[in-house]
Amino acid sequence: LSLVLLLSMMLLFMRWQGSPRGGTLIAAGIVAGAMVLTRYAAVGLVGGAGLFLLTRSAPVSKRLGRALAFGVPALLPAAVWFIYILLDGGESNRRSVAFHLPNWQHAVGLVKTGLLWLSPAWPNMGFFVMVLIAGLGGLAMREHPRPWLRWRAAPFPLLAWLGGAYFVFLLFSITFIDFYTPLNYRILAPVFVCVVLFSLPVVENAFQKARTQKWVLVLLVLVGFSYLIGFAQRSEEYFRQGNHYTSAAWVESPTLSWVQDFPLEGQVYTNGPDPIRLFHRRYNGLFMLPARVEVTSQIRNPDFSRDMEELHQKLQKGRAVVVYFDTIERRSLPSADDLLSRFSDIPSKRFEDGLVLGHAVP
Repeated sequence: LSLVLLLSMMLLFMRWQGSPRGGTLIAAGIVAGAMVLTRYAAVGLVGGAGLFLLTRSAPVSKRLGRALAFGVPALLPAAVWFIYILLDGGESNRRSVAFHLPNWQHAVGLVKTGLLWLSPAWPNMGFFVMVLIAGLGGLAMREHPRPWLRWRAAPFPLLAWLGGAYFVFLLFSITFIDFYTPLNYRILAPVFVCVVLFSLPVVENAFQKARTQKWVLVLLVLVGFSYLIGFAQRSEEYFRQGNHYTSAAWVESPTLSWVQDFPLEGQVYTNGPDPIRLFHRRYNGLFMLPARVEVTSQIRNPDFSRDMEELHQKLQKGRAVVVYFDTIERRSLPSADDLLSRFSDIPSKRFEDGLVLGHAVP
């Protein structure tokens, strides 16, 4: 959904460039606001669009007016949602600000994502495609030593601002907010859209040159064939095994079956509230297990021991049950072994894919 909204916002901006009207910018802002609600990192896309408007050639007052016409409708839905979260309260979600620069794992994830973009079926072939692209870029530079002068026309600046601002926002989020934001193909999907649209006119221009035409053809065949094979492989995998919560591992989960067969009273503490809500339509009384460290910054939670002791007391009194799924890995939460060790006096039952603790366990 976020990518559909992104493409819609791009289309509105391109229409505005052809016919500058305030109503078009307001419509683009509304679409951008909906996009922020689908993915928090879309704030970077909104910022990139705002910078694009501020850098267009016009008097300063007009630039600011355009930015406000777009920015106010874009940020209003996010502000309403933020106020709703503050008023609603809900369970504690510790997200303190801390300084943690991206590490080598982020760099490795970024390289792997780039290789998957170039060759999803055989990522190693992405290195060859990358070398081929570099060679074509070198030939293009020989013919046009300053190609960026040709990219000043729309939509190149828009794509550059959107993709660049989104990526910078991700780095900011990793550094100060959520250290475990992965630079994988899912989170970088908006950048992929910008890169593809940015490259299309470049590829078309290179294909028209006799010197580079055959190399561009080889590049398109390699990349296209890899995408075709990758699509077939993923489609077969989804057809036979399902995808995530639709897969057999979840549909036939013994732990989930136990939850369904034994209606739970009181509070349920778990590392996976989503599958319980999805499969058994239970929404009230679901709580995440106490966190050992803060989810985003990995700073030690000083209240962990106290929270675990309170949970222990609830389990002893039969007011709570713990449901733990082995298939969900959350490193900030205690493991199954930690739970069994700390709550050794509480009845428990082990399954192939999980664990339950509490006096409701038969």
